Amino acid sequence: MRLRHSALVVIGLLVMGLAATTWGTSHLNLTKSKSNRLIYASTAVTPLQAASILADLDSAGRQDDAKTTQLVQQLLAKHGVRAGTVKKIIVQPWNSAKNTRTIILLSDLADEPQALAVSDPGAPESKPKTGK
Repeated sequence: MRLRHSALVVIGLLVMGLAATTWGTSHLNLTKSKSNRLIYASTAVTPLQAASILADLDSAGRQDDAKTTQLVQQLLAKHGVRAGTVKKIIVQPWNSAKNTRTIILLSDLADEPQALAVSDPGAPESKPKTGK
């Protein structure tokens, strides 16, 4: 039963990964699971890899930021993400109100402001800029 549930979760994540939203020209994707959100560059991580990483993160349960970062590093290698393509891992604090955690995988450090804005829709950087 648990294996069936896990398989359904992975399939659901794959479907969500394939339909991930792309922002701007940096091709940042957002894939969600029950308790984790993963923002990543489509040039570094495939939707299938993202879904698999999220499934493993969900299985590991809630951990502190340092342990989560270490686990993500291990999962990148486990799921075939080429070494060196992810330049920075940002693990944001647990959002108790939404019961979620956002993890950002940067392949280009210049994408960090945009990734942070995407991770917090209320941030000023996530709103379209208007010119005069």
